Amino acid sequence: MQLRIGPVTADPYDTSIIQQMSDDNKAWGTYSGTYTVPAGQTMTRFGFEAVSTSTGSIGHGNHLDDVFLGTEPCGMVTKSVSPNAIVQVGDTLTYTVDFKNEGGDDTAGTVFSDNIPVGTEYVPGSLKIVSGPNSGALTTPPEMIRENLSLATIG
Repeated sequence: MQLRIGPVTADPYDTSIIQQMSDDNKAWGTYSGTYTVPAGQTMTRFGFEAVSTSTGSIGHGNHLDDVFLGTEPCGMVTKSVSPNAIVQVGDTLTYTVDFKNEGGDDTAGTVFSDNIPVGTEYVPGSLKIVSGPNSGALTTPPEMIRENLSLATIG
């Protein structure tokens, strides 16, 4: 079997051959590798092509099992504050932090931290996840709030 990876072309056979793999007919082989997508390449073709088998028929053999094609997790964060105006001592500010995984693999176990701005203080019981699998109010133990740092686990 051979693996082709590269930019999408009109003819799949124009895609570069990255690796050829061959095993005997007695055991599965294990292969792994990485491919770095070049800057500007917005679509990538992966081709798994039979080239030979122990029987001579490329329609038999060349089986794939447990293939993962994807990207690492890539957390993107945006933050806003309301009101977005001049405030007075004692006013309540609401910070909204949006986290979105733009990557291909999941972000289970990711720890997110956000600094509490100098001159402000955390209002106990005000932390909540608005949407997603862990949505709802969070009880924040005192050990999670230290030196103006608030932590939450995502996923």
